[in-house]
Amino acid sequence: MARTFIGLGSNVGDRRQYLEEALTALADLGTITCGSPIYETEPIGVTNQDPFENAVVGLETDLAPTDLLTRLLDIERRHGRVRGERWDPRTLDLDILWYDGRTIDVPGLTIPHPRIRERNFVLAPLVYVSPSLGDAHGPYAESLASVGHQDIRKVTGPVDATTPRWMAGLRDALNLQGGNGSYSAAMDLDWENASGSMFGGYLAASVLSAAGAEHPDKVPTSLTYRYLEAVPGDVVVTIEVEHNRRSARSAEMSMSILVDDAEFGRAHMSVAVDRGDEIASPPMPKVMPISDCSPLDEIIDSMGGEPGNSIRSWRPVENWKIPDLVDGSTGMLRAWCPNTAEGWDDAYLSAASLFMPIDALIWPVTMLGSGLLGVKPMFTPTVEITARFAKSSNLGGWFLGEARIDHLTTKSVVGTIQVWDEDGSHAATGHSLNLTLG
Repeated sequence: MARTFIGLGSNVGDRRQYLEEALTALADLGTITCGSPIYETEPIGVTNQDPFENAVVGLETDLAPTDLLTRLLDIERRHGRVRGERWDPRTLDLDILWYDGRTIDVPGLTIPHPRIRERNFVLAPLVYVSPSLGDAHGPYAESLASVGHQDIRKVTGPVDATTPRWMAGLRDALNLQGGNGSYSAAMDLDWENASGSMFGGYLAASVLSAAGAEHPDKVPTSLTYRYLEAVPGDVVVTIEVEHNRRSARSAEMSMSILVDDAEFGRAHMSVAVDRGDEIASPPMPKVMPISDCSPLDEIIDSMGGEPGNSIRSWRPVENWKIPDLVDGSTGMLRAWCPNTAEGWDDAYLSAASLFMPIDALIWPVTMLGSGLLGVKPMFTPTVEITARFAKSSNLGGWFLGEARIDHLTTKSVVGTIQVWDEDGSHAATGHSLNLTLG
């Protein structure tokens, strides 16, 4: 079986339907192993046309490269593709980007695709699905910075290869309804943990979304979330907002997260028109590049564990062979984390994306401090987590999260998590109190 990556694109008609039908058709050509989120992107070359939706899908296939190309062209034709001028609008575009590490240059087919490093709409999803992938010029991830000026917007989660289908992106998964201090949200199972309860970062995103509905003219500055009970995945939660203080420039709110009138969580939030003057913050450490890390769901799979939908929906990358990535400290772990809100001009959604590494990285650093990292899973239920947001606009496609243990016993762990944007600027700080259960 050959490992290959296919680029998908559409900017005519029902773009999403064309991509979904192409995903089904690709499954007939082999085994879909992974797939990126769908990104909305502006056209390149001929710019007076509608935006594209683009993605990358990983496929294991027995088809030779030229046979695979023939089958892809047939899928395009069946979906109304008429090839005309270069960069013209198209119902469906399928390109072989990479094929089993081979270099091929024959009429009508060049592999690897010669413009991978020039196009963010190809490069970003390709690095998302395979951070270590590259060619004779090195890992593709090394070229991300050079195309960062090309705007893209993440509109779904990644592909669930077992179905296959695109999972819900964070924005669509929140499902917030209501107003005037009372909101409801149906929990989206694409953000469920392997335990059957909802991912804490997703619950915090629901709270942030409610705060954004209350104060769309302000930005979040801090959030404290206390977990009273695990929220199951098949319920509708109610979020009740009470203002403790509000003015034209700032506000403080207390929130209750209810399931059938029972309180499952409690939050406190501060928002403001701006964050004031820049304060001193820790510099971004020098770390191993994204290309030297592996997606967390793949790491958990290799341990024989079940990663759960939330890890597949988010998919941070780590290197557990060198957990600290710098000085070998046993009390620190760093990871690259994808920005689930990439491209959206929404400060509350961006803050939710920053909250995810703050919530999630305490789990592997606790395993590291207990000597269990890479040995067996450890369940670490969160008691309380606090985040302070240094920024939530103009964020890049990746965050660097650094988690360290401040206090660890056989019953509890207290940790500090720092988050930097990919440009090196400090984005958020968090503190987490967890129980430890082996």
